[in-house]
Amino acid sequence: MAVRDLLWGCPLCRAPDGIRPHGRVERCRACGARYRRGRGVIIVAERAGVVLERTAAEWTETLGPAHAPDARPDGIILGPERVRVKITRNQKALRFGRDLLGWVEVYGKARRGTMTLRVDGLLFQPDTGTRIEWAPGDLTGLQPASSALQLGLRRQMASVRFRNASVRLWTRALSDVLRTYHLSRGREVVELQPVVRTRILTGSAP
Repeated sequence: MAVRDLLWGCPLCRAPDGIRPHGRVERCRACGARYRRGRGVIIVAERAGVVLERTAAEWTETLGPAHAPDARPDGIILGPERVRVKITRNQKALRFGRDLLGWVEVYGKARRGTMTLRVDGLLFQPDTGTRIEWAPGDLTGLQPASSALQLGLRRQMASVRFRNASVRLWTRALSDVLRTYHLSRGREVVELQPVVRTRILTGSAP
């Protein structure tokens, strides 16, 4: 796991999504701090000649819970970021002998492009082909992994693997968009992972 996959921002300057690949290490593009993995669970940071060694848990506690940046005037919250996206085509049976154990998703070929998160949903612009837009109402679940985000859709699933960005920050930002969307419709989100579940707020119109 890369440092940026664990830390949603730079613990030293608190720049969201600041840590990016820089040669053999990772570097904060805001303050210039350099990060690398040490022994075991140690993460080493260096800025202006000062070296700090802390465990992953200590850096995470220092940084605190992820919080998404405010939307820009054009409605963009994050991105565009380079991604690789796979979308399910169908399902196939999983069997043990003659017994049906369940169904597994079959993904299509990965497509490269950019992903942008806006206040009105996600936009995937592939390097070739037609862009794909997912409104908040199209998303039925979120499932983050170390460097990928799995999206539940109404009839499909999509796996979004980020090249440089923090999955943790994207998960939090997208969660905020979904909560705002459902709140505007009189519903409170009670669960997002792996499936979005809501309940009607007391006093809201049906």
